[in-house]
Amino acid sequence: MKIKQYKGLKAVKKAQVITDAQVAQELENIRRQRTQVIEITDRAARNGDEVIIDYAGFVGDYQFPGGTAERQPLTLGSGMFIPGFEEKIIGHSIGEEFDIDVTFPEDYSEELGGKAAVFEIKINGIYQAPELTDEFVQEHLNAYADTAEEYRAYVRETIEKENIIAYVKNDITESNTVNSYPAGYFEHLEKLTNFVLESEFDYYVQYYGDNGYDDVHDYYNMTEEEYAEYVSEKAKLDGDYYMIVEAIFRQLGLSLTATEVTNFWQSQGILDGYEALIDVYGVPYATRMAMAETVIDYLAENAVIAE
Repeated sequence: MKIKQYKGLKAVKKAQVITDAQVAQELENIRRQRTQVIEITDRAARNGDEVIIDYAGFVGDYQFPGGTAERQPLTLGSGMFIPGFEEKIIGHSIGEEFDIDVTFPEDYSEELGGKAAVFEIKINGIYQAPELTDEFVQEHLNAYADTAEEYRAYVRETIEKENIIAYVKNDITESNTVNSYPAGYFEHLEKLTNFVLESEFDYYVQYYGDNGYDDVHDYYNMTEEEYAEYVSEKAKLDGDYYMIVEAIFRQLGLSLTATEVTNFWQSQGILDGYEALIDVYGVPYATRMAMAETVIDYLAENAVIAE
């Protein structure tokens, strides 16, 4: 196994560049998650509002498949629809019916790419998340901050940390190689991977019914052969990653007690079922997952930000 030196890891500066637009979008998402949105009836739609629309799309007289919906929620400015679509809804009010002219991007699809289209639109509702004020923070977000300004700073720091974590994870997979494996390593991992995927399928069936899925490979929209290949590939990727993480863990001189492993799983929502998890997956699996989290957190917190 070839592992780079991780003490004093340098993370490129661009990994920590956060735009005001990123922060604003995250704040918007959080406001919508934390409280009921406000219905707007006395003004036209603005950028950032959520609108409920009916729409039908046409290229000439042809109403193309997938271009029609009723009571579709859409946050204006989110970029979820093709360029020009959301911008042309801004300024219209509840109950209005109107047409907008747009052009599909060249690479959109073979059928529609580069073509001009008309969408018939009806606005059924306009909604706005409450403003991020000190009062809002104190009522809904007091575990993180006391004022709106403090919460904005917290969100920016959180995004920065997430970017560094993503950088570290990518570096672990791109900068290290595994050349040999313990005997029986992949056979064990393939069984474990298959067990985890089957557990997800069983959970789905328990709560939602089989919905026509006869077997786990049907659930993942694969043939039996494709599923077997997927399990093997996933086991290989996971196996390499966790072997590398364990080597970095030892290189950095980190340690992990049984209590810390238990605490990790409790932080993941496994409050009363830790013993059952051990019975099913085994102590090595539980420890390996906690070890990976420990390594990632350590490297992200101690990374030296370089230009």
